[in-house]
Amino acid sequence: MMNRILLILFCLPLLFAQQVFHPPKTPAAVQLPMCPSTTLLDGQTTVWLAAQNCWNPTYPLVGSAGPMGPAGPTGPPGTGGGGNADPAGFATVSFSSTPTFAIDANTGKTMQLTLTGNVSSSTLDTSGITHSGFPISTIRICQDSGGSHSFVWPTNVQNHGAVDPTANACSTQTFVWDGTNLQALGNVIVTGLSGDAVIFPGSTSGSTKLQASATASGVLTMPARTATVATTTGSTPTNDCAKFDSLGNLVDSGGACGGGGGGGVSVLASNWNSVAGPQVAGSATAYLPVFGQMFSQNLNGANVALTVHHNGTANLLCITTADAQPGDGALVITLMTGPSTASAVTKTVAAGAAAAEYCSSVTDTFASGGALSARAVNASASPSAHIYTVSLEIQ
Repeated sequence: MMNRILLILFCLPLLFAQQVFHPPKTPAAVQLPMCPSTTLLDGQTTVWLAAQNCWNPTYPLVGSAGPMGPAGPTGPPGTGGGGNADPAGFATVSFSSTPTFAIDANTGKTMQLTLTGNVSSSTLDTSGITHSGFPISTIRICQDSGGSHSFVWPTNVQNHGAVDPTANACSTQTFVWDGTNLQALGNVIVTGLSGDAVIFPGSTSGSTKLQASATASGVLTMPARTATVATTTGSTPTNDCAKFDSLGNLVDSGGACGGGGGGGVSVLASNWNSVAGPQVAGSATAYLPVFGQMFSQNLNGANVALTVHHNGTANLLCITTADAQPGDGALVITLMTGPSTASAVTKTVAAGAAAAEYCSSVTDTFASGGALSARAVNASASPSAHIYTVSLEIQ
């Protein structure tokens, strides 16, 4: 019997070896009562007895992860900029006759539309602006290789310039959103031309383009004064020469440039000594010398002509009368380019016409070596109106 007890006591440490744990550990997450234990005969070994709903230090409690908790609150924006703003970018707008330009970034964007046809109307979509900022947007309108396509801006794009019609030209303008409209920050810049250009819109309508030549050089210095530069008049001012008026403004001359020297106004005949001016006798012809005193008697054109030494163009013939032309006949002034060679430059003061300045924009050319004078033919039986000046522009 004693032998059996000794055998059991000897085997107990081996049977419970896997459940022996010397320094007990405290559970980290779940608080359970410690399982009952007993100490072996050696006085040192502790044996933990099996039980439910208790903590056995021999087998630490390690359970599977529980479900994820709800997300915490969003932190404040960083200090490096950006915050919640959408990134800016570049967008290509698909062509249609009624395209839409969408500002969908709070920091602005650049939008490009290539015209392959005419745009009859366009729309600005600002629903993508999600905060109270004022984004800057650039709109770039390009012509295709054919060019000459028209473009109508959105109604809420203010102070926009004209779109250049030249083939392959791109017209670019930058705007800022003011909460209601896009407001222009500058003028239209045109690239893709033989020389880049800037387009200035008129305050009521139209526009003016300032363009560099293909081989550009030099500096354009504007006058330090108030003046109108390159004003055009008439219905067909294309290729007209410019001139300075009496106020110093550079204005349209009213006629095309010729092949000779620079343009200018030359007074062919003036009455410097009389307020009223001389008259042409009834049913008579008088020749008026260049830069000289006008004669009322009949003279041969060769006696008063001025020889010119370059080819040129004559136009804008003007007559100033001091009183009315008699009602029974007209007074006709004609530029002569030789003693008996009449040019196409002529002006008629009709019978009975009141005192005024009468001008004609008819042009004609003259050759180097020609002799210029003015012929006055009075068809009235009475003396003509008093002629104060006869002037002609020559280039």
